[in-house]
Amino acid sequence: MASLTSKIEALEEENSTLKKKLIEFMHEVNTLKESTKTLTDNLRAERQLTLEKDEQLLAAKEKLKTIAARFVEAFQQTDEYNTLLFSWYFKGFELLRRYLVKHPTGVDLQNLDLEVVDQEMVIDEAAQSSAPEDDVAEKASADDAAVDPQT
Repeated sequence: MASLTSKIEALEEENSTLKKKLIEFMHEVNTLKESTKTLTDNLRAERQLTLEKDEQLLAAKEKLKTIAARFVEAFQQTDEYNTLLFSWYFKGFELLRRYLVKHPTGVDLQNLDLEVVDQEMVIDEAAQSSAPEDDVAEKASADDAAVDPQT
């Protein structure tokens, strides 16, 4: 009977220890649940903040597009823009004139391969930049004479 009593006491003590551990683990589980809830709430708040910032960025992007369009329109109304356009048109006509001087017959403007023309112009410009200035002036006057034979 004494051995049974000591076994019962040992089992009661083990039971008490297990109950204490269970209580500790339950407390730890509750603490972890609270931490998880806090982290989840923080994550939701961060997501909401991110969505709001994304919306603000999109609104700012649209405003920038509008502002950029206004500035482009305002620039297009200036004399500087008109001067720039004129210089581009003039350069284009000058390049066309040079090309037609170089190829006086047989140029089909509708089927003209502009890449070939660009390559040819780059080669011509490189040749002109490497030539002395006197040769360039003579070539320009020869080109003009070829276009307008009356001068």
